[in-house]
Amino acid sequence: QGQAARVARLVALHDPKTNAVTKAKPRAVAGRCAATIEVELSGAGETVVVEEYARCRPLGRVALRDGGATLAVGVVTKVLE
Repeated sequence: QGQAARVARLVALHDPKTNAVTKAKPRAVAGRCAATIEVELSGAGETVVVEEYARCRPLGRVALRDGGATLAVGVVTKVLE
């Protein structure tokens, strides 16, 4: 069972091979791209158990899904309060 969330901000696009930032504050992310995004939980008081990937690999993996379709997969690089 997942939690309701939304993409709050697109931070940057990255080169998938070097991880270098190719564009800051992009307007959109195309398929098969690497990006840094901020995700915000929709409900007040909702929590989700995550950890930075570097600290705990199993809790640092995420998937964004909508209606049974996977939109994106990635790793947690930083947890914001």
